[in-house]
Amino acid sequence: MRFLPVFLDTAAGVVIVVGAGEPALGKLRLLRAAGAHVRWFPGGADVAEEMLALSAPSPLEISLAAPLEADWSDAVAIVSAAGDPLDTQIAAAYRLALNRSPTREEAKELAAYAGKHGLTNLCRLILNSNEFMFVN
Repeated sequence: MRFLPVFLDTAAGVVIVVGAGEPALGKLRLLRAAGAHVRWFPGGADVAEEMLALSAPSPLEISLAAPLEADWSDAVAIVSAAGDPLDTQIAAAYRLALNRSPTREEAKELAAYAGKHGLTNLCRLILNSNEFMFVN
C-alpha cells in the first residue's frame, strides 16, 4: 500500500511541522485550513517571506529551538517537511555550474548517479559536461 489515509482530531493538541521551504508551506497551509494548532520548526531558514503567505485563523507557533530538544508532550502528530537533502544539494550544484536547474529527468538520473558514485563524483560529472559556453 503506497498511501495511508490519516485522520487527526486537530482540536486534540498541537501538530508539529519540521522543515522549511515549499514542502513545509504546503503542509502548513493544509493543516491550518483544517483548523489545526501548528507548531513549526523551520530550522535555520528565514521564514519572514513565507509567513506572508500563511494567513489562516488557526494558531501558528514558530519555534527556533532544535526540534529534538523541544517538549512534544502536547503533540497529536509530527509532520516532516524537510524534503530530500541530496536533491537540494544536486540542484544547487547544477545551478552553480550550469546556471540553470536540472529538468525532472536530469534530476532523476543525477540522483541515481549520486546514490551509486557519491556527491563528489557527481560534481565532477557536472563540471565535465559539455554545456559550458566559450567566448572567443
